[in-house]
Amino acid sequence: MKRVNKTGGNISSLIDDIEHLQEDGKMSFISFEIRITDSGPGLSEEDISKLFINFSKLADHSKVNNQGTGLGLSICKHLIEQMGGTVMVQSKGIGQGSTFIIKLQTISKISE
Repeated sequence: MKRVNKTGGNISSLIDDIEHLQEDGKMSFISFEIRITDSGPGLSEEDISKLFINFSKLADHSKVNNQGTGLGLSICKHLIEQMGGTVMVQSKGIGQGSTFIIKLQTISKISE
């Protein structure tokens, strides 16, 4: 399958902003962020508004990946929201790459 990212491009990920929200002696609530950044074709504001809609395909991107169903990102968003998290995307525009930001929380049992 063709890569959506241009040849010689870059994809990086980062887990960031790990924060202990509350500790009650038995449980620790942790909030964290995952950022996935690429140097791909970037997104317009109009593209961003359509990105997480079922069966939505972006016209400019279908030239690179015409085999997609338009379901992948909407399924990801649904699963992340089911876990109590959020997902969003930032892009400075066409040709500027994109960053996907996933925010999640977890509960950790504190061992004695």
